[in-house]
Amino acid sequence: MTKVTLDEIKDKSLRKKVSKSTCKDFVSLVQAWLSKLQCSKSLRGVFVETNQSELSAFISYALAFPNNFLALVDTYDVIRSGIPNFCAVALALNELGYKAIGIRLDSGDLAYLSCQARKIFYLLKEDNKSKKKGN
Repeated sequence: MTKVTLDEIKDKSLRKKVSKSTCKDFVSLVQAWLSKLQCSKSLRGVFVETNQSELSAFISYALAFPNNFLALVDTYDVIRSGIPNFCAVALALNELGYKAIGIRLDSGDLAYLSCQARKIFYLLKEDNKSKKKGN
C-alpha cells in the first residue's frame, strides 16, 4: 500500500454540486472540519491525532467520487482515526452540496464498532443542532 501525504494530492479543487463555483482547496476545507471536530465539546478526548495517510486516502477518494464517498474506516484505528477522518471529509463534502454514503467496517468487533460509530454520529448531529440554535 502506497502512503500518500496531504501535500502529494495534486488537484485539490472540487466543484460545488449545484453551482458552477469551485472550492479551490478541498484539503484545507477538510482540515478545517477536522480541527472543529477535535475541538468539539461533546467529543472531547475522542478525536486527538488522526492518521494523515488515511485522511489523504479519504480525501483522494472523495475528490474522485464526491457523489459516492464510502469510506473503509478500519485501516488504522476506527474510533480515533477512521471515524473523525470520515466525518471531516463528509462534512466538507456536505458544505459543497454532496452527501457521503457512509462507512464500511471489515474487521474487528463489528457490533461494538458500529455502535460506537453511531454514538459519535449522533453526538455530532446533536452538537450541530445546538450550534444552529446559537447555544
